[in-house]
Amino acid sequence: AQEHAKTRRKRRAERERLAAELAKSGTATVVQSTREHASGAEVVGLEKGVTTEANVAMPEPNEAFRSALDWSARAAQALQEVRARQLELKDGFATLAMAESRRQEALAAGNVVGEGKMREGVAQQLVLAAAGLDVIGEKSWTAVDDTPLQRSRTRRRFEKRVRKAKAKEKREW
Repeated sequence: AQEHAKTRRKRRAERERLAAELAKSGTATVVQSTREHASGAEVVGLEKGVTTEANVAMPEPNEAFRSALDWSARAAQALQEVRARQLELKDGFATLAMAESRRQEALAAGNVVGEGKMREGVAQQLVLAAAGLDVIGEKSWTAVDDTPLQRSRTRRRFEKRVRKAKAKEKREW
């Protein structure tokens, strides 16, 4: 109980010291806070010693505070710009890799003769895109919204195109 009383006294002394500093500087605006729409029942429900309105001293912001606030706003804005650019780069690399792999797959499906070469081209493009994403710090870009079912469906479609191309080539011989 003594510890509690001691800490309470310290907090009160600190509050009084801060109030005295505010009063000395003369840069305080005193406003009155009121509880609007306080009906008689609400006023009756308040604890003893609590009023429905009180004077509150609000210090005027000094130059250091304004400077800190300005720097904080600039930092937040710069962070948003960096995140936006990072997102653009991430989307750009992913789009490039996907478009190139689709193009290479289509070529491979239509022209089975150079299939190994085409797949190497796709692999090179994907490695380049992954390296670019590592540079900008994006490692989770592969976790796209498509499910394993969609991926297997895409694989089956590609394999079907390859089979059709091989069958067409056989017929032509």
